[in-house]
Amino acid sequence: AALGLSALSGNAWANEAVTSIVKALDPVKTLPPPPAPGSAEEAAELDELRGIMQTRTSEQLAKATWDDAHEDPSAFIEALGPTYDLKALPQTAKLLSITEDTAEAAAGRSKKYFKRLRPYRIDNSINGCGASGDSPNSAYPSGHATIGWSLAVVLADLAPERSEILLARALDYNQNRMICGSHFRRDTEAGRTLGALVAQDILLAPEVKAQLDAAKAEMAAARAKAGVR
Repeated sequence: AALGLSALSGNAWANEAVTSIVKALDPVKTLPPPPAPGSAEEAAELDELRGIMQTRTSEQLAKATWDDAHEDPSAFIEALGPTYDLKALPQTAKLLSITEDTAEAAAGRSKKYFKRLRPYRIDNSINGCGASGDSPNSAYPSGHATIGWSLAVVLADLAPERSEILLARALDYNQNRMICGSHFRRDTEAGRTLGALVAQDILLAPEVKAQLDAAKAEMAAARAKAGVR
């Protein structure tokens, strides 16, 4: 991932924290099932995506394509603003890496259970950002939405003065998965739900507390240096 904020191999306690949180969360029991194949609900979601394909602008598609390639904290650099340089905040970077890895694991576990077909596998007129790296039956929940929402909530806790901007960016990040044609609306909504739960557990997990405190201190120092209250 960008900024080197992922892949915690070699960091045993962080890997254990990720495993513990995902196991306790049990996303398979947390999320409702997606609409059944061939159901009226699925048909309505397909119609919505067909409409998006017809009305999206080239600018919207370009932004969605950029988001598609940035499933990591770099998607929130602009929303954080110039006060915070993630490359110069190693404790924050480590916390975000744990958050990202936890969200990715939670979404992956759910995808393997629900096995929802991607919309472009049902209707090839739904397309946009490419699908070369996607498993065909990994639509639900959206991994981008899960990771994006979890990162936004954790960052909002670390930088409360930027919370509205960060959460608005997360909503835009979710919507861009539909502009890409990669996910149905229910997929992004499930990702938002799961991401919020991941963030909540990250912020409350005893095994992450020391890292969270270090990140908060680091972010507070960055605020003070910039003169931001």
